Amino acid sequence: MLSVSVGELLRQSSGLGICELKELKGTGGLHFMMARAETRALKCSIEVLFGSVINYYVKHYLQAA
Repeated sequence: MLSVSVGELLRQSSGLGICELKELKGTGGLHFMMARAETRALKCSIEVLFGSVINYYVKHYLQAA
């Protein structure tokens, strides 16, 4: 789980990533599948968190101007 805190704004997110064996090239095994799935989950969490923070600031600060 990731969290971002900017002033009074606090957002938390977790992600789920998957990987299939057929996506891997060469001799990649279970370790590579798990590593790729974890990377995808982290990327998803980061996108959700920063998207949420950006939306908050657009809604509360840019629209007010």
